[in-house]
Amino acid sequence: MKRLVPLLVLFALAFGSLGKAQSQGFGIYSGFPTLAGVQFQSDGFRAGVGLGLWGFGGDVALILAETPFAPGDALSWYYGAGVGGSIGSVLGVTVITVFPHGLFGVEWQVPQAGFSLYSELQLGAGIVAAAGTAALVPGFSGRIGIIFRP
Repeated sequence: MKRLVPLLVLFALAFGSLGKAQSQGFGIYSGFPTLAGVQFQSDGFRAGVGLGLWGFGGDVALILAETPFAPGDALSWYYGAGVGGSIGSVLGVTVITVFPHGLFGVEWQVPQAGFSLYSELQLGAGIVAAAGTAALVPGFSGRIGIIFRP
Protein backbone atom coordinates (compact mmCIF):
# COMPACT_ATOMS: atom_id res chain seq x y z
CA MET A 1 0.00 0.00 0.00
CA LYS A 2 2.88 2.38 0.82
CA ARG A 3 4.16 1.99 -2.74
CA LEU A 4 0.76 2.31 -4.43
CA VAL A 5 -0.05 5.87 -3.32
CA PRO A 6 3.17 7.46 -4.70
CA LEU A 7 2.70 5.57 -7.97
CA LEU A 8 -0.86 6.86 -8.34
CA VAL A 9 0.27 10.43 -7.62
CA LEU A 10 3.10 10.12 -10.15
CA PHE A 11 0.67 8.70 -12.75
CA ALA A 12 -1.75 11.59 -12.21
CA LEU A 13 1.00 14.20 -12.50
CA ALA A 14 2.57 12.59 -15.56
CA PHE A 15 -0.57 12.01 -17.57
CA GLY A 16 -2.95 14.59 -16.12
CA SER A 17 -1.10 17.41 -17.86
CA LEU A 18 -1.02 15.97 -21.39
CA GLY A 19 -2.97 17.91 -23.99
CA LYS A 20 -6.38 19.47 -23.66
CA ALA A 21 -8.74 17.58 -21.38
CA GLN A 22 -12.47 17.09 -21.71
CA SER A 23 -14.48 20.23 -20.84
CA GLN A 24 -14.45 21.33 -17.22
CA GLY A 25 -17.64 21.63 -15.22
CA PHE A 26 -20.52 19.68 -13.75
CA GLY A 27 -22.57 17.24 -15.73
CA ILE A 28 -25.25 14.59 -15.87
CA TYR A 29 -25.09 11.29 -17.71
CA SER A 30 -26.93 8.07 -18.43
CA GLY A 31 -25.96 4.76 -19.94
CA PHE A 32 -25.15 1.19 -19.03
CA PRO A 33 -24.94 0.12 -16.24
CA THR A 34 -25.49 3.58 -14.71
CA LEU A 35 -29.00 4.78 -15.50
CA ALA A 36 -28.56 8.28 -14.04
CA GLY A 37 -25.46 9.96 -12.67
CA VAL A 38 -23.81 13.27 -11.86
CA GLN A 39 -20.17 14.16 -12.40
CA PHE A 40 -17.58 16.85 -11.81
CA GLN A 41 -14.47 17.31 -13.88
CA SER A 42 -11.50 19.63 -13.78
CA ASP A 43 -8.11 19.57 -15.53
CA GLY A 44 -8.47 16.04 -16.84
CA PHE A 45 -9.79 14.54 -13.58
CA ARG A 46 -13.40 13.35 -13.47
CA ALA A 47 -15.44 11.92 -10.60
CA GLY A 48 -19.03 10.70 -10.79
CA VAL A 49 -21.71 8.91 -8.81
CA GLY A 50 -24.97 7.42 -9.93
CA LEU A 51 -27.78 4.91 -9.66
CA GLY A 52 -27.57 1.77 -11.74
CA LEU A 53 -29.54 -1.30 -12.66
CA TRP A 54 -28.73 -3.15 -9.42
CA GLY A 55 -27.65 -0.45 -6.95
CA PHE A 56 -25.38 2.56 -6.86
CA GLY A 57 -21.78 3.24 -7.78
CA GLY A 58 -19.20 5.74 -8.80
CA ASP A 59 -16.06 6.20 -10.83
CA VAL A 60 -12.97 8.32 -11.19
CA ALA A 61 -11.06 8.85 -14.41
CA LEU A 62 -8.16 10.70 -15.93
CA ILE A 63 -8.83 12.12 -19.38
CA LEU A 64 -5.34 11.80 -20.83
CA ALA A 65 -5.81 13.75 -24.06
CA GLU A 66 -8.46 15.32 -26.28
CA THR A 67 -7.97 16.22 -29.94
CA PRO A 68 -10.32 18.03 -32.34
CA PHE A 69 -11.22 16.09 -35.49
CA ALA A 70 -10.10 19.18 -37.47
CA PRO A 71 -8.28 22.34 -36.32
CA GLY A 72 -10.73 24.69 -34.61
CA ASP A 73 -13.49 22.07 -34.75
CA ALA A 74 -16.03 21.91 -31.90
CA LEU A 75 -16.13 18.10 -32.30
CA SER A 76 -13.25 16.20 -30.70
CA TRP A 77 -12.27 12.75 -29.51
CA TYR A 78 -10.60 11.85 -26.22
CA TYR A 79 -9.20 8.90 -24.31
CA GLY A 80 -8.26 8.08 -20.75
CA ALA A 81 -8.26 5.55 -17.94
CA GLY A 82 -10.38 5.09 -14.86
CA VAL A 83 -11.77 2.83 -12.20
CA GLY A 84 -15.37 2.36 -11.19
CA GLY A 85 -17.05 0.59 -8.34
CA SER A 86 -20.56 -0.40 -7.41
CA ILE A 87 -22.56 -2.16 -4.76
CA GLY A 88 -26.01 -3.56 -5.21
CA SER A 89 -28.29 -6.52 -4.82
CA VAL A 90 -29.17 -9.15 -7.41
CA LEU A 91 -31.82 -11.69 -6.38
CA GLY A 92 -31.18 -10.83 -2.74
CA VAL A 93 -27.39 -11.35 -2.96
CA THR A 94 -25.10 -8.36 -2.33
CA VAL A 95 -22.77 -7.85 -5.29
CA ILE A 96 -19.66 -5.64 -5.18
CA THR A 97 -17.89 -4.75 -8.42
CA VAL A 98 -14.60 -2.98 -9.17
CA PHE A 99 -14.04 -2.01 -12.81
CA PRO A 100 -10.62 -0.72 -13.95
CA HIS A 101 -10.98 0.40 -17.56
CA GLY A 102 -9.79 2.40 -20.51
CA LEU A 103 -12.16 4.88 -22.09
CA PHE A 104 -12.68 6.48 -25.48
CA GLY A 105 -15.20 9.17 -26.29
CA VAL A 106 -16.40 11.96 -28.55
CA GLU A 107 -17.32 15.44 -27.29
CA TRP A 108 -19.16 18.26 -29.06
CA GLN A 109 -18.65 21.68 -27.49
CA VAL A 110 -21.90 23.28 -28.64
CA PRO A 111 -20.96 26.69 -30.09
CA GLN A 112 -22.19 29.73 -28.11
CA ALA A 113 -23.81 27.50 -25.50
CA GLY A 114 -22.68 26.84 -21.97
CA PHE A 115 -22.57 23.07 -22.40
CA SER A 116 -21.00 20.15 -24.25
CA LEU A 117 -22.50 16.81 -25.28
CA TYR A 118 -20.48 13.62 -25.13
CA SER A 119 -20.66 9.90 -25.74
CA GLU A 120 -18.19 7.40 -24.28
CA LEU A 121 -17.29 3.70 -24.32
CA GLN A 122 -15.37 2.03 -21.47
CA LEU A 123 -13.63 -1.34 -21.75
CA GLY A 124 -11.83 -3.23 -19.00
CA ALA A 125 -11.97 -6.12 -16.59
CA GLY A 126 -14.53 -6.35 -13.83
CA ILE A 127 -13.78 -7.88 -10.46
CA VAL A 128 -17.11 -9.14 -9.14
CA ALA A 129 -17.56 -10.37 -5.57
CA ALA A 130 -20.75 -12.00 -4.32
CA ALA A 131 -21.68 -14.62 -1.72
CA GLY A 132 -18.09 -15.11 -0.58
CA THR A 133 -16.66 -15.69 -4.07
CA ALA A 134 -14.96 -13.43 -6.60
CA ALA A 135 -14.46 -13.61 -10.34
CA LEU A 136 -12.63 -11.63 -13.01
CA VAL A 137 -14.88 -10.95 -16.00
CA PRO A 138 -14.54 -8.84 -19.14
CA GLY A 139 -16.37 -5.57 -18.67
CA PHE A 140 -17.80 -2.78 -20.75
CA SER A 141 -19.93 0.24 -20.10
CA GLY A 142 -21.07 3.28 -21.96
CA ARG A 143 -22.51 6.68 -21.29
CA ILE A 144 -23.91 9.77 -22.92
CA GLY A 145 -23.99 13.05 -21.10
CA ILE A 146 -24.06 16.81 -20.86
CA ILE A 147 -21.28 18.89 -19.31
CA PHE A 148 -22.31 22.35 -18.11
CA ARG A 149 -19.22 24.54 -18.52
CA PRO A 150 -18.56 27.41 -16.10
